[in-house]
Amino acid sequence: MKSARMVGLLLLAGTASWAANGLPRFAVHPLEVGDLSPKDQETLAALWEVLIASVPDIEMASGPRVSEALANAAGKDCQTRDSCLAFLAQSTDSVYGVFGALTVSPKGDELVATARVVRLDGALVRQIPALRLERTGGSSLVESGRIALKRLVDELQLGALPASIPVVASGAGQESGSAKVPGPEVRMPAPMRVAPIAVGGAGVAAMAVGLGFGVAALADRGSLQTDGTNRYVTGEQAVRAAGVDRNASVALVLVAAGGAAVVTGLGLLVLPPGPNPPSAPRVAVAPTRGGAALTLSSEF
Repeated sequence: MKSARMVGLLLLAGTASWAANGLPRFAVHPLEVGDLSPKDQETLAALWEVLIASVPDIEMASGPRVSEALANAAGKDCQTRDSCLAFLAQSTDSVYGVFGALTVSPKGDELVATARVVRLDGALVRQIPALRLERTGGSSLVESGRIALKRLVDELQLGALPASIPVVASGAGQESGSAKVPGPEVRMPAPMRVAPIAVGGAGVAAMAVGLGFGVAALADRGSLQTDGTNRYVTGEQAVRAAGVDRNASVALVLVAAGGAAVVTGLGLLVLPPGPNPPSAPRVAVAPTRGGAALTLSSEF
């Protein structure tokens, strides 16, 4: 028994040195053994791990990490719950969780081995419901159990499983025993429709602000009084007149810029897309005598 455990530890230590790339990783649940003495149960449990560790081209999660995962509430009842084995795989950075059990018939003349392999996403990828082995002659339960477990591991074909979760293509039915579950369809606006809406919306907002400045400027200008020579009666009114002129200039610039942006947005919306994505409009404002000059350019 001690030698079997030592071999298991050496094989488990060897798996830690394997390269992680391209090798499927398994978290192995301790073997469930019934109707045997504690000593035979311990021996067969060690053989179970030794046999799996000897499968070529696979990796195994370490024993302490498996024990830590099984101590969690989600790691209980793995003999009946696939979600438990999926949690075991997730908690040990593995792709698969493996469960095996070995029982003896009431007469002791037959052994029944079962096994399941569950992927970390909950898909059941391997299942052997009952592998039966009749005891021959005077073979011991441990020897018969070793033969049953060897056949069980061989039939699981762990080395043939992929090292990652397969990507199910659109329209495919099933992959590795798990059905494709369609997710909610998310429709995103086309890239060429986002730019026109953004540019046009900014233009409308600029025109609205500009019109507000213009209305305020007209209202203030109407309240000013002159002496008939376009000169304002008081110095205070002259200051107000300068503010009115400034607001009128701001209104002119904003309305012009907004109008140009709206036109650009309509152009982006109507014209077919070119080989390059549309660029954001560039606006340049230069002060001039009595107002300002506005230049707007964009590529589409």
